[in-house]
Amino acid sequence: MGIAPRRLDGWSPKSVVEHVYDEDGRLVRSVEFTETEFSQEDVARLVAARRIRNAPRGPHGHLISEATSAEANPSSRAAKFRYVVQAPSRDFAQQAINRAQEEWKNSHPDTDMSDLIFTADRVPVMREEATPDS
Repeated sequence: MGIAPRRLDGWSPKSVVEHVYDEDGRLVRSVEFTETEFSQEDVARLVAARRIRNAPRGPHGHLISEATSAEANPSSRAAKFRYVVQAPSRDFAQQAINRAQEEWKNSHPDTDMSDLIFTADRVPVMREEATPDS
């Protein structure tokens, strides 16, 4: 993005202009010095965030390093945390794709399905407005 995180808190870099004059007092040049955009702390935070973002995760979304850690071993008395599975939820986009794939397969039985990619778009539901007579 190119913007230091501290800018989000309202910080902006300071600039100082230095004027250089000759012996007769005439302006020869002006040089502007601007504070660096990223402090060492900003860089460290960004590197740490990138490292976490790029760390390997399992299909469950958890970091592999944590999911396979001895600290998560449910049979260990030394375990520091555990994983609890929530009730499943239904993925309605995947449900629509599964149905479309099945319909496609039934209507095109000789088609090789292995390289077909089905996508789902989210669209608003159009409902008829209720009229006073209905």
